[in-house]
Amino acid sequence: MDNYTFEEIKNEIAILKKSFFQVRLVDPNACQIMEPAKVNGKFTLIPSGVCYDTWFHPDQCINCTSSRALRTDQIHSKCETCNDKLFYITARPVRIENHPLVLEIVQPMSYPDICPGNSEENTLLSQFRSLNRKILLDSETSAYNREYLAEHLPNIFSEVQEHRTVNAALIHLKSYDNIQETYGSVAASGVICRLYKILQTTLSLTDCPDTILARYENDTFFVLDKSHTYTQLCSCIRLIQKQSATQHILYQSQLLPFELESSTVSLNTEQICDSKQLFSLLLERLSSSDSPQ
Repeated sequence: MDNYTFEEIKNEIAILKKSFFQVRLVDPNACQIMEPAKVNGKFTLIPSGVCYDTWFHPDQCINCTSSRALRTDQIHSKCETCNDKLFYITARPVRIENHPLVLEIVQPMSYPDICPGNSEENTLLSQFRSLNRKILLDSETSAYNREYLAEHLPNIFSEVQEHRTVNAALIHLKSYDNIQETYGSVAASGVICRLYKILQTTLSLTDCPDTILARYENDTFFVLDKSHTYTQLCSCIRLIQKQSATQHILYQSQLLPFELESSTVSLNTEQICDSKQLFSLLLERLSSSDSPQ
């Protein structure tokens, strides 16, 4: 990670702005654009807006390259769409007087030679939108993957600090390994995809955009919910376990078992402040009980 003083980053941004459409410093954990400033002779960072508002997104970008850059300490890039236009974004991690941030450089892309017709242009835009989402989805179930969690949970914890209600759960398919060993990967895939469909329906994901469903392990899903109280989430998880007891998948004339166990936490009342603490508690409860806490 490159280290800068206040004057050095001011000068570099000023030079870059002569060549690029947009240059800005971002704190991806808080999803804030940060302006470096000197107040009473001391360096400070002043929030000046929400970074994803630029793209007219309702919340943190699905493919958040700035979060990835900060997490991996490497430069990352992507193409983003806005108002049917294509932009190329480079995210570079920097440290300014001991403050880790990301320097984002945005440049519009033109492609008349590649897409001379309107239909081809729309197809290209659609492909980039799809790619930005697909890169962070589990290929088997279409739930979010662990990379998504690594890049988006820091922002969730910043929301908890602002006293927003956030609850989480793990839902584990107990029979997955046995099905895999006995009947093979096709049968195991069928069972885990059935569980994903049940979770989608019961959690009403299309009606609750604040609910995140991710595949944490091959046999385990992670649920993060900002739409309901902790009691409501626990009731929902119990309903899922009750429904699963009647679910069976017929595979080669055999009924495959469908047993679930779960654990839940409230990020607010239990004062959980990072991913390590969150999953440690969820896994501890998962190993000690078959029902929501």
